[in-house]
Amino acid sequence: EPIAPLYLLDDMSTVLTVDPDVTAMIKNHRVRKQRGEIVDDPLDSHKHLLTLKTAGLLAFLHGDDITTEWWKMALQVVEVSLGVRKYVVDHAKMQKQSVLSERAETEIGYRAAIDANRELGVLESMLKSMSNHAANSGGLVNRSALANACSGKHRQIVSVDDAITEGLKRGLIVKVGELYGPAIRN
Repeated sequence: EPIAPLYLLDDMSTVLTVDPDVTAMIKNHRVRKQRGEIVDDPLDSHKHLLTLKTAGLLAFLHGDDITTEWWKMALQVVEVSLGVRKYVVDHAKMQKQSVLSERAETEIGYRAAIDANRELGVLESMLKSMSNHAANSGGLVNRSALANACSGKHRQIVSVDDAITEGLKRGLIVKVGELYGPAIRN
């Protein structure tokens, strides 16, 4: 039947009796929790109170006391509510992780660009040093002489062989047998 609106009820005071089995379940859970036999999620610290209030409302709406049946129905309502909360919390964690992952990717890309730019600057400096050394030597030089023409800290960033290969490709130096010389300029 339709439920009468609360403002139309004559007496607003209601006493609900709680079934002794429900009381025993709540007390048993509390004792086991205090003993450390069970561990509840901190967000569920008021779960039994919420369930009891929900069972009370269901019983009140049906003009009944809080029985184990109303407790079980209220527990179902609360479990669904907790499931929704878990979904929302998990979704928020996934979104936060997604944002952190995107930030990390951006940071990695930014640092990679900085490193690539730094390597390019070091390579250009090494090529200039090798080209000048080959041109100023007055003849052909070996690989070791080209390596020594470059700064030691630059050799730690870009390998000498990579720099020589790039110098040959760009025509800044030429290779004659195992030796290197300046590029012929017009």
